[in-house]
Amino acid sequence: MIRLAAKAISHLEQEIPLRNVDFTEQEMRTMRGYTFLSQKPLLVVVNADESDASKLDEGAAAFGLETFADKPATGVVALSARVEEELAHLDTEDATAFRADLGIRERGTLRLEGKEYLLKDGEISHFRFNV
Repeated sequence: MIRLAAKAISHLEQEIPLRNVDFTEQEMRTMRGYTFLSQKPLLVVVNADESDASKLDEGAAAFGLETFADKPATGVVALSARVEEELAHLDTEDATAFRADLGIRERGTLRLEGKEYLLKDGEISHFRFNV
């Protein structure tokens, strides 16, 4: 246990989240009861400005977050709450024209995005939201 704690502390002192550290199955079982926050899955949500709406379909790289997207147990989703709010008040025809003007292929509420995480005990947790 002391060796495992030293391993975890060493990575944390280097500002490496525990979700990015390769632990053995035995180490994971031992650490299960401590519930370290940096061991939990991370979801980064980008609330883009209307001027960046055309980049929404490009993903994490369009916002300089590709390093997050490549990490284990980490997901990145981009949306524009302001654009979605404006679209919610428009009829279908006007909304389609508005999206075309901004370079958005589809309305976010028509796209279901999410992330699945395999938990330690074998259950799967789904994070779902409309973007």
